[in-house]
Amino acid sequence: MKSTIEIVANAPRDIIKNYAAIVAKNAAIPLSASTAKAKDKLAREAAVLFAKDIEHDLALSAMSIEEALHAADLSDAQVGLLSGTLVLQRSLSLLAYEFPLLSAVTTDFSAEPGLFNQTENTRIVLQPALQTYNPATDAGGRPKGWDTASPAQTVDVPITLDEHVGVPIVFGVQTLGSTMRNLFEETAPAALYVLGKHMVNKITALMTAENFNAYASTSATAGATTSGSFAVTVTSTAGMYPGQAISGTGIPSNTYVRSVTDSTHAVLTQAATASNTGLTLALGGDKVPTLYATYAQALADFSMASLGNIKAAFDVNEVPMQGRFALLNAAYHQRLAQDPTFNSFFAATRKPEVITDGLLPKLQGFNPLESPWFPSSNNRVGFAGHKSSLIIKTRLPQDFSFAIGAMVPGSVTTVAAPGGFSVLLIQYINLQSSYAEWRPEVMIGASVGERRAGLVLTSQ
Repeated sequence: MKSTIEIVANAPRDIIKNYAAIVAKNAAIPLSASTAKAKDKLAREAAVLFAKDIEHDLALSAMSIEEALHAADLSDAQVGLLSGTLVLQRSLSLLAYEFPLLSAVTTDFSAEPGLFNQTENTRIVLQPALQTYNPATDAGGRPKGWDTASPAQTVDVPITLDEHVGVPIVFGVQTLGSTMRNLFEETAPAALYVLGKHMVNKITALMTAENFNAYASTSATAGATTSGSFAVTVTSTAGMYPGQAISGTGIPSNTYVRSVTDSTHAVLTQAATASNTGLTLALGGDKVPTLYATYAQALADFSMASLGNIKAAFDVNEVPMQGRFALLNAAYHQRLAQDPTFNSFFAATRKPEVITDGLLPKLQGFNPLESPWFPSSNNRVGFAGHKSSLIIKTRLPQDFSFAIGAMVPGSVTTVAAPGGFSVLLIQYINLQSSYAEWRPEVMIGASVGERRAGLVLTSQ
């Protein structure tokens, strides 16, 4: 009988060597539009290897990063490059856990390079189109084919990369030479926390009643339509936005605003069936069952029933069930946890994370998230939304290290989290001033998405 040897796992030394080889290839390629896919592929390979063989390997988890690197018998140059990369790789995986809001809203975390103040469109789809097949033949004897019975509700949102942010961690030679501790490894989680908090603050700053007024009473006056045309003219489009339900004489039911052209013109999802002038067009129409400029509820009265009221408004306004969340400040989040109805639910399910981690289960279809830093201006205490309500986009800054034709001392590496978020990692040593710097960088833009998929919560 022929004997065989089956390899069921790589030794820690080989795992680190494999990871180091991928990182070295990544660092050797300058980031540009033509190389972005190659660097991203290497970053994804490193992330998968880290998640599969490094993060959960018992032998490696018991070692410090230095011990793991030296055990792999790497060169000094490889150790310097890999140590900082592993530090960032380990910390990136914590972002989604520390900041669940980043996963709750629409994200576009591409590893492609971008330009500062560049504007790009991101499409969100609240509801795809429904079509029915029409077997009847036209004058040429051909089947008429598919007809749109219910138009798609999509919004193209322009987002400007208006911030280039980085978190520099710098230690001088005397600091590094006076301790055996890995100061970069110890500081990296705090650096990523600062970056994640900045991104969350950028999103929460958009959670205002002005941005989310789909449940307020609004209308457009002096409306003019032409039969067979998708265009509409009004006195002012100030209260109009893409995705908003619109109704009036000569406008078919289930019509929405497709786009806002300028201050007096908009485009609808369906053509008008008659030509009219002087119309008062209802914005929101029968899709707004309860008029909420904001959902106002005092702390003492906030409960699961409050989320139920918002759920009813979202349901009638055809906001998808999946992907809803409720971001609450600490006091309102705690108040929700004290709801007697919820206490009965906890007694039945015995979910320990409610007590150990303060994590509430989905309630009334919303995933409750605590936001201790939620902005309190204008009595804001929270925000109920759907994934399509807000969008945050990131792009990697251009690699400047080859600007003079040869790479400056140091390394520029694309590092990706298993969930998709990528950053550019700059590592270098300044020999003249005797310091080492480790700096993750990214360019960020954020924007309001589907306005009827969000509602601001206020204390009064």
